[in-house]
Amino acid sequence: MTSSDNLFYQYSPMSVKVIDAGNAFIINDILSDNFARRWAFGSNSALEINGFKVAVKTGTTDEKKDNWTIGYTPDYIVAVWVGNNNNQPMNPYLASGITGAAPIWNRMMSFLLKNYGIKSQFIEPENIVEKICYFGKMEYFVKGTEIKASCRDNLFGATPSPTP
Repeated sequence: MTSSDNLFYQYSPMSVKVIDAGNAFIINDILSDNFARRWAFGSNSALEINGFKVAVKTGTTDEKKDNWTIGYTPDYIVAVWVGNNNNQPMNPYLASGITGAAPIWNRMMSFLLKNYGIKSQFIEPENIVEKICYFGKMEYFVKGTEIKASCRDNLFGATPSPTP
């Protein structure tokens, strides 16, 4: 985006398959799971954009010199880096991706989504199996890797069979 809120560049990709569609779908689902993120970041964090499914990841260097947030939809990708050019540690409040880069990322991605809309969604490929798991949440598996027992048993450990 330019300073006058115009789209600066729109990428026209050349398609090359680098990952199985089912695995890519599962990664997108994990990175866009607002419910799972709430345990770490609380509800209504800067990683959530109400009304839109957005996959997003944050990162922070060990020395807290910089951090980043990158998020995407099928239509847009926005990456934000925050740090000091002199390699000094950042202000402790801004030292993590959620408090430093994420609010900036949220404003940029929110602007794109609200002003330009979403033209496509993450598409569930044919090699995906759905299973309702703990708390009634839908989980996805690549066909042939799905859990045979209940997800609850796999989460908390099934009761072992008695030994003869």
